[in-house]
Amino acid sequence: MASFYKCLSILFTLFFTLVSFSHAYIFNIGGKNGWTLHPTENYNQWSARMRFIVNDTLHFKYNGGSDSVLVVNKGDYDNCNISNPITTLTGGDSSFSLNRSGPFYFISGNKTNCDQGQKVTVVVLSPKKMLPPPGAPAPASSSPAVSPVSSPPESGISASPATSAGGAVSSPSNPADVNAPAPKGSPATRPAVSATLTMVLAMIIFVLGLVC
Repeated sequence: MASFYKCLSILFTLFFTLVSFSHAYIFNIGGKNGWTLHPTENYNQWSARMRFIVNDTLHFKYNGGSDSVLVVNKGDYDNCNISNPITTLTGGDSSFSLNRSGPFYFISGNKTNCDQGQKVTVVVLSPKKMLPPPGAPAPASSSPAVSPVSSPPESGISASPATSAGGAVSSPSNPADVNAPAPKGSPATRPAVSATLTMVLAMIIFVLGLVC
């Protein structure tokens, strides 16, 4: 009996791990370039290729002495207004949890950098829009195809909470911004590495289920 409960406990642990791998990823903004001026691939072209869902995490790597990451509303994003951020990420190595669906707007805390294009819009899909209806044609791209240059985002078991300079959890942006349209681009993708891990975990759970 003790062996049965131990096996059951392992099954539950693996199941919840599988769920985590299936739903949460860590996306490295800028890939090897990090959060900087003139990345190899334009940030918004990159984000348009990706599929973001709730609980995914964005990882920003940058020069903490001269730069930062600001979460702002749409108006401040368009105008590179750094004086009224919703959340400020500092320190050179920051993570931000995508805790709701809708658009998030990020700009450099260095206004000169932002004016030169160091900013990105990330649109998180709602659960209803995560998968297309069966048999639906793939959305057509309205912009030129861009070959992926940066390495695929790494997967993570859980998303790291977004923190501000004071350690507070980030607050959602202006509710009115949630209804803004997603940026146009080629069909979104998810990292393949976690799909492999998910398959392995699923096989382990299946084998354990047979043994138990």
